Amino acid sequence: REPRLAPTSLDAVVMRLIDFLGPTAKQQNVELNWFPAGELPPVPLDADLFEQALLNLMLNAEQAMPEGGTLTLIGRAEGARVILDVIDTGVGI
Repeated sequence: REPRLAPTSLDAVVMRLIDFLGPTAKQQNVELNWFPAGELPPVPLDADLFEQALLNLMLNAEQAMPEGGTLTLIGRAEGARVILDVIDTGVGI
């Protein structure tokens, strides 16, 4: 479907997913970290589609760490852009 862009809080989206994945991550000994750099401006995105994509990234990262590890998300602003880094300590591809 066509994306329905609306100003969205990246912090709110990431926090919802961390709350959602937190219990299963804890069971698998995966630590979830979210580091927003100060006040991030609203991001024009389709929140549902973005959450789906980010959830898939986070689940893949969790699966890449069968012995546990750390999944870190870092939000930062660069000029008018907001960047989200997703970093895990998994084994890689």
